[in-house]
Amino acid sequence: MSNIDQASSATIRKQNEYIELAQFYDLLMQAGYYDHQAFVNSLALILGSRTKILDVGIGTGLLTEQMLQVQNYEITGVDFSEEMLVKARRRLSDYNVKLLNLDIRDYPENESFQSIISSGGTICISHQDSGQYRLYSYCDDKLDHLSLLRKLYNLLEDDGLLIISIQGEHKNYSKAISEDITYSQEINYSGDYMTKWYTFSNEEKILSRQSVKLVVFDEIEMINSFTEVGFKSLGVDQSNKFYVFQR
Repeated sequence: MSNIDQASSATIRKQNEYIELAQFYDLLMQAGYYDHQAFVNSLALILGSRTKILDVGIGTGLLTEQMLQVQNYEITGVDFSEEMLVKARRRLSDYNVKLLNLDIRDYPENESFQSIISSGGTICISHQDSGQYRLYSYCDDKLDHLSLLRKLYNLLEDDGLLIISIQGEHKNYSKAISEDITYSQEINYSGDYMTKWYTFSNEEKILSRQSVKLVVFDEIEMINSFTEVGFKSLGVDQSNKFYVFQR
C-alpha cells in the first residue's frame, strides 16, 4: 500500500470512530432507531445453544445488556471508538463482558467463537425498497472488506455463525428524539461509497454533527464476497431482522 493509500485509509477509519456521535448515540437508539428487544428475541432463536459470542462494533452495549438479561452468554465486545466503549463499560459493569478498544482486523486469532454478531456495526445490511439487499462495510475499500471477512471467518469455530442485522433503506430524514433535540441524517453516494451524515440539533443550533464513510456492495457482490472467503449463506432469519452466514 502506498503512502497516499495509507493516509486515505487512516482518514476513513478516524472519520468512522463515532467521536461526535457517541454523546447522543443512546438517545437516538432508544428513540426507535432499533428495537433491541426484538433483536434479542430473534438472536436467541438463531443462536440456539451457541453462547460464546464476539460482538463486532459493540458500541455502547445496548444490545449486549439486553442479551445478558435473558441468557448467560459469554460475550467479547470490540469497538474502535473509545468514546463508545466508555459508555459500554459503565452500562455493563455488572456483567462479565470482555470489552476491547481495537479494530477487529487486528484481533489475534488465538481463540475462536461460536458466533459473531454485527448489529449495525462493522458490517450492516439494508433491505432496499426494491426488495434487494445491500451491504455496507466500515472498511477502506472492497479488498479491505474481503480481508475483514477472512478475519471473521478465521475467528469462528467450524459451523459457527456470522449474524448481521438488517436495516431499512438508508434515506434522508429528520425526527424528534426528545422534547428539545432533533436528529437528521443525510445520505450521499459516490462510486463504491456511501457517506452518511448524522446531525443533532435544537431550535437554536447544531449540537453535534458527524459523517461516516462506508463501502457499498449490491446483493450479488455481497453474496460473492462471503462465498469467496468460505462462508455459506443461510439467508434471512424468520423474523427478517438478520442475515446469517455459516463457516
